[in-house]
Amino acid sequence: MINIKNISKKYKKSKDEVTILDNISISFLSGESYIIAGKNGVGKSTFLSIISGYATPDSGIVACNGNIGYIPQYDYLFEDLTVIDNINFWVKAVNTNMKQIEKYIQMFDIQNYFKKRVKNLSGGMKKSVAICTSLIHNPDIIIMDEPFSGLDPFYKEKLLNLMSYFKTQNKCIIYTSHSIDEIMGLQSEIYLLKNKKLEYKGNTKSIDSIENLMNIFS
Repeated sequence: MINIKNISKKYKKSKDEVTILDNISISFLSGESYIIAGKNGVGKSTFLSIISGYATPDSGIVACNGNIGYIPQYDYLFEDLTVIDNINFWVKAVNTNMKQIEKYIQMFDIQNYFKKRVKNLSGGMKKSVAICTSLIHNPDIIIMDEPFSGLDPFYKEKLLNLMSYFKTQNKCIIYTSHSIDEIMGLQSEIYLLKNKKLEYKGNTKSIDSIENLMNIFS
C-alpha cells in the first residue's frame, strides 16, 4: 500500500543542519494498523507529513497505491462556520456527497451538533468532525497524527471503534502516539522512532505488560 525507501529529512537550526529522519525504509500494508511511537520532538509528525504527501523528503522515495486520508494533530476546520457548513465545504471540494460519511457522522453522533459553530465545540467534538471530513473521499490509507490527543474517554472509545472498523474494511491505518495507554488500545504493529531511525518493536498483542511496553521507550 505504501512503500518507503531510504527517506531522509533535515532542518536548518540557526546556521546548522539537523537531521531528523535518516535513511528510513518501511512498507505499510492493507488491512493492518501501525503505530509510530516515540517521545515528543523525535520527528513523528514530520514522518507522517512526508508519507501523506504534505512534505517532501530531502532524499528517498515514497510510493503509494491508494487514496490517503490525512488527519493532522491540529484540526483544519473553519472556526466561525457551523459543523454542517464545514462538512458541506469538504463534500463540495472533493465533488462527492454526504452519503459517503453518514456512517462516520452517526458513529460520533455529529448530527447532534450540526448547527453549532466549530469554535464553540469541545476538543473531542472538533476532532470527530475533522476525522469525518478527512474521510469524505473514502481513503484506502488513513494517517493520523496523535489522534487521541485531548480526547476524553468517550471519544477515545469512539475512535478506537472506528479504527477497528477500518481494519475490517482492509484499510491501512498509520498513527502516531507517545502515550502507553493509547498504544495498548488497538492491535497494531509498533515502530519506534528514535535517534532518527525507525525500529520494529513487535505487535501490541505480543506485549504482555505495561512494564514491557515502557521498556520499548527506554
